[in-house]
Amino acid sequence: GAEIIYGLPADLAEFLVSTSVLDSLDATVCDHLLGTAGAALLLKGLENLNVPVLKIDAGSGQYRLHPVFRDYLRSKLLERSPDRYREAHQKAAAWLLTQGRPAEAMSHLASAVDWDGFSDLFVRQAPVIYRQGRWHTLMAWLRQMPSAEVLNRPDLRLWEIKILVRLSQTDEALGAINDALRSPETLSMATRAQLETLRATALRLKGEVAAAKEAATSAAELALQANLPVENVIEARRELGIALGASGEFEEA
Repeated sequence: GAEIIYGLPADLAEFLVSTSVLDSLDATVCDHLLGTAGAALLLKGLENLNVPVLKIDAGSGQYRLHPVFRDYLRSKLLERSPDRYREAHQKAAAWLLTQGRPAEAMSHLASAVDWDGFSDLFVRQAPVIYRQGRWHTLMAWLRQMPSAEVLNRPDLRLWEIKILVRLSQTDEALGAINDALRSPETLSMATRAQLETLRATALRLKGEVAAAKEAATSAAELALQANLPVENVIEARRELGIALGASGEFEEA
């Protein structure tokens, strides 16, 4: 990559380094990253120079650099200025969100090691993705974050457990619930209620009906005490009803 970049005009070389965090280049996002308005001309000029670039399609104005060359440019940007590298990824994430592309935005925030931004975006996006049944997508997003960072964020830990239960990874889910409940004084009553509901579901899936009933009873009580939203109370009471029915207590259920 060095022989290519050093053979280019200085402004074009700087442009390529500064926009290298992007997987594909188009004038709008490049100008957004750089705070300029000249990206279209620079991109058009790539076609006439010795740059390993592919125009994605004739009418789009989008280009893709060869992955090896792009990775070389990214390493140069990171080496020159870690702060610029991080800021470029954050700006790319912000732009992608305006285009309705949260998954790509997540990847950029992870590359920026912006775990606060990553966590905020995950919590905003997760309810919709979860309702769509795209649990593997959510887990893939979470796996981009170091486990220690997830553990330090109760909201993310709760989402991780919910997804594990939905994926029928009950032993892992129960282990995570037990870890979280070892220090109940650090948890809100609302979080404890949701954890007990998830424990009840996981135990029921394992066939441990008596234990599921106990957890569901605790969850329903905590949900009411914590004045949780109606959907959380309903979920806890639903689990209790299922556990009672499985125990043969049909009238109570």
